[in-house]
Amino acid sequence: MADAVLDAVDGPVLVFGGPYSNLPATRAVFAAAAEHGIPPGRMICTGDVVA
Repeated sequence: MADAVLDAVDGPVLVFGGPYSNLPATRAVFAAAAEHGIPPGRMICTGDVVA
């Protein structure tokens, strides 16, 4: 099943851990995504955004 999902992705994906209410870290992740041309729909946060 995971292979089918990965095959459907056409382009870069950004996966990052939870920034836990760390606004500067969240902004840095978004800036890095923009720098690499990764749109919000291809970003996956694996943890809490607000702790």
